[in-house]
Amino acid sequence: MPRFFLFFILGLVVFIGLYYCLALSGIDARLDFPSSFLILASLLIWIPVLNWAAYGHRETGSLLRRVGRLQNNYLAQSLAVIYIVISLIALAFIIYEVMGGTPNFPSSLRDWSPLLLLWSFSISYALSVFSNLLVYENGIYLGFVLLKWEEITAYHWDRAEPNLLVITVKPGSMFSLKPSAKLLLPEEQRDYVGNILSTKVQATRTDDA
Repeated sequence: MPRFFLFFILGLVVFIGLYYCLALSGIDARLDFPSSFLILASLLIWIPVLNWAAYGHRETGSLLRRVGRLQNNYLAQSLAVIYIVISLIALAFIIYEVMGGTPNFPSSLRDWSPLLLLWSFSISYALSVFSNLLVYENGIYLGFVLLKWEEITAYHWDRAEPNLLVITVKPGSMFSLKPSAKLLLPEEQRDYVGNILSTKVQATRTDDA
């Protein structure tokens, strides 16, 4: 309950601040259901980041190794760049229309709220997919989520790709929506990660069939 209350208060402060900034800048800040929904969605997107900033980093322990970015994350990273480019184009369009004095161009919170949602998603997604894989004393960090050692039930190295680590996680883990996660590591980090898993994880090491 305290954590939920903290997020609620933080979201309320951000919302009120945004509301008054828009009002002072001459933008119609009257709310309706669509704009309220989009603003709420924009705030909810940041919950994983805020959760990590407020609580998650306290559970990590000491940093043992910076493994680097995953080698099989290029598609997600490309999408993140595309989202950022689209967001920049949308922002430039609205600024041009507003600052250019286009006749009858609507300048209200309802017009800005989709842009706010687009930017919130684009930035948070980019921060997640471009994050480094970090090995901590208490688990593995990736994308604002700490996978604790005790959440790993089994792991193995793929035979076809020797640097591809396949980890089976406990149900309900925030690290992966699927029962297992595939992490393609930099070649020079394979031995270290394998050694740390063998010493830290009370799990079953399986061979890839």
